[in-house]
Amino acid sequence: AKKAEEEAEAAKKAEIATATAKASEDADFNAIAEAVRKAREAAVKKAEEARAAAANVVVSAEEFEDLSKSYNVEYKARMKESLDTKDADLSEMVAFRPFIGFSLAEMKTGLIVDSIFVGGPAHQVGLRPKDKIKWFGSEATVPTTLVTMREAIAKNCVTGRLTKVAFEKNGGSDIIVANVWVMTSEAKAAGKPYYFDSAKGTRETVDNVGSPVKAAPGGKKNKK
Repeated sequence: AKKAEEEAEAAKKAEIATATAKASEDADFNAIAEAVRKAREAAVKKAEEARAAAANVVVSAEEFEDLSKSYNVEYKARMKESLDTKDADLSEMVAFRPFIGFSLAEMKTGLIVDSIFVGGPAHQVGLRPKDKIKWFGSEATVPTTLVTMREAIAKNCVTGRLTKVAFEKNGGSDIIVANVWVMTSEAKAAGKPYYFDSAKGTRETVDNVGSPVKAAPGGKKNKK
């Protein structure tokens, strides 16, 4: 009987130890999850603040001439109209999904353009298939994966406004810095000066950029 009691006591202690360890693990997991949640919230808030600041940038006539010099007459007129947007329309512009008009392949050497809409905003500033993205938005933002590129776009792009992109031409070594007009291809923006109808657009695509490290979900291009 005594032996049975000792075994029962040992089993009880083992059960308590297991429960205590599990509680500790759960506490650690919850602490980590909470830290990740707060970090994500802080990142989202920072991106929203950056987008709001970009949306409210005022561009003078002299600055506009310099910023729009790479674009054709039609785009210059549309850009000017969108840059003159009043405060009442800013919230609508910020809500639209940004569109710059190219897709990327994630390579060991970085992000390489593998498709671009002819006549689109990125195409008009000289970006072409096989060019390599060096930085986006600012020199401090150097995306090297599709994920970090999406984060850079979320932080630096506001529909109807301009952002900077630096790229290296295929086969070259010079870094070109261009002011890209951010548009949107969302159908509900049809009729707006910053709307790009991607369904009617023509894409210049190459399939021999190499073997991508990561493909976009579903085999689709990672359209920007």
